[in-house]
Amino acid sequence: MSKKIALFCLLLGVVAFVAMPAYAEVQNIKVSGDITAMGVYRNNYDMEDSKTVVSLGQQANRTAEDEDSFFLSIVRLRVDADLTDNVGATVRLANLREWDDNAQGDKDIYVDLAYVTLKEMLYSPLTLVIGRQELMYGNGLIVGSGLYADPDGSIKYNDLSPLHGFDAVRAILDYNPWTLDLVAVKITEDDDAVNATPAQSAAAFPAAALTGETDADQDLYGVNLGYQFDQYDAEMEGYLFFKRDETYDLTVNVNGSPSNGRNFEENKVYTMGLRGSLVPLENLTLSGEIAGQWGKISDQQAGPDDNPLERDRSALAGDVAANYAFVDVRFAPTLGLEYLYLSGEEAGNDGDFDAWDPMFRGKIMGTIRDYMENLYTTYDPYDTNAWTNQHTVKVSGFLDLGELVDGLSLDLAYLHYWFDEEPIAGADDDIGGEVNMKLTYDYTEDVQFALNGAWFMAGDYYGKKVHNNVQIPMTGGGMEAGNTNAIANAITGRPANDTAVSIIGSCKVTF
Repeated sequence: MSKKIALFCLLLGVVAFVAMPAYAEVQNIKVSGDITAMGVYRNNYDMEDSKTVVSLGQQANRTAEDEDSFFLSIVRLRVDADLTDNVGATVRLANLREWDDNAQGDKDIYVDLAYVTLKEMLYSPLTLVIGRQELMYGNGLIVGSGLYADPDGSIKYNDLSPLHGFDAVRAILDYNPWTLDLVAVKITEDDDAVNATPAQSAAAFPAAALTGETDADQDLYGVNLGYQFDQYDAEMEGYLFFKRDETYDLTVNVNGSPSNGRNFEENKVYTMGLRGSLVPLENLTLSGEIAGQWGKISDQQAGPDDNPLERDRSALAGDVAANYAFVDVRFAPTLGLEYLYLSGEEAGNDGDFDAWDPMFRGKIMGTIRDYMENLYTTYDPYDTNAWTNQHTVKVSGFLDLGELVDGLSLDLAYLHYWFDEEPIAGADDDIGGEVNMKLTYDYTEDVQFALNGAWFMAGDYYGKKVHNNVQIPMTGGGMEAGNTNAIANAITGRPANDTAVSIIGSCKVTF
C-alpha cells in the first residue's frame, strides 16, 4: 500500500510539474507610489453666481448654485519588474475618493497602468509596449494625458483625476538620431450600441431603416518620426494620426441657433503636423508646432431630402513659445510667453467644417478655462469647447523663493482668450482672462505642500446682447422658488458673467 501511495504522489508531482505555468524570472522589482490629500473650493464654473430655480420659459431648468468645497484623496501604487531577456512589466493601481463618501469611492480600485515592455524585440532597434500605458507626443497638443478618466464617478471634478492610461500597442524603432514610433489605441469598444430613431416623421424616415445594432467604437492610429540634432539641443518631429470616432455626438448650430442645429454621430479626422524646439542662446528655449486636419463628420440618420449627410473638415492649429531663465539673478526668475491658435467654425457656415478637433490633447494651458464646455458646462448655450475655436496668449513666470524659505517656489501665469470665430454672428469675441498661481513648498525630498489658486474673469462675450431677442448667455438673477414671473423677468437682464474660482491646497507624499 505504501508503495502505491508513494507512486501516486510521484505521479501527482510529475503532473503538477508539467501543468505548472512558466513564470518569468524576476531580475529586479521596484515598488513606488504616491498619496495626495487635497482640500478643494470651487465656485461659478457655470459663470452664474446665483440660483435660478423658477420657470422662465426658455430659461427654465437652469442648474442650481455650483459653489462646492470638499476634501479628496488620491492614492497610487506602482510596481515595475525587470524580467529576463529585456522584458519588463508595469502595473499601477489607483483609488480616488472624496472624504466621507464611502458609498462611492472607497472600494473602487482602478487599473491605471498595466503594460509589458519588450526591448530588442526580434532585433535590437525595436521596442514593443503592449497594454494600458501613458502616451505623450511632443508637448501633448495632439496626443497626451487627455482622457481624464473617472469610470465610476468617484469624484465630481474629472480634471483632478490622475487616470490617463490608454489601451494601446506601441512599436518604437530607435535608429539614433532618428526615432520612429507607431501606435494603435483602442479608446472605446462597443459593438452592441443601438442607433436611436431621430425626431423626424416616421414617413420620411422609417424606423426599421434607422434602428438596430451598430458599432460605436473609438480608435486612434498614429505614426511619429523624430530627429535629435547635434547642436542647440534641437529636436524635431513630424506626425500623422487618424481618429475614427463612432461615439461622436456633436450638434452643429445653424445660423447660431441651438434649436436649429443638426447632430453628427460619426467623426473621422486625420491630423498631420510638425513640431520642434531648440536652445539658440544659453537659457533661452524656443518651440513651435503647426498642424492641419482633414476628414469628415457624418450625420448617419439624415434623410435624402436633408442637407448633405457629410461635411468635410478643414482645420488648423499652431503653437509658439519662448522661455528664458535668468541666471545669477536673485530668486532665479524664469519668464515664458506662449501663443496657441485653434481654428473654429463660423456661425451659419454650411461648407467645410473648420472647427479644430482636440484629438486626445494633454497640453493644459490654464486651470479653469481649459475645461469650460469640455468637462463643465456654462450657462451659455452658444459658446464653444475651450479646446477648439480659440486664441490663447499665456504669460508665465517662476520664482525660486528658497532664499526666503528653503524649498519654497512660486509659479504665476496670466492667460487671455478670444474666439477665432464668434459662436453667434454679431457677438463679441472676447472670452476673458485667467490668473493662475501656485505656491509650492518642498518640505523634504518626499513631501510637498502646494497651494493652487485660479480665477477666470469673463470677457465681453459673456456680458453683451447681440440683438433684442438673443442674450449671451442665458441669464439668471438670483431667483428663489416662489418668485413671480414679473419679478423674475425684471432681473433676468443681468448677464451670467461672474468670476469662476478654484482654490486647492494639497499635500503629496511620494515613495
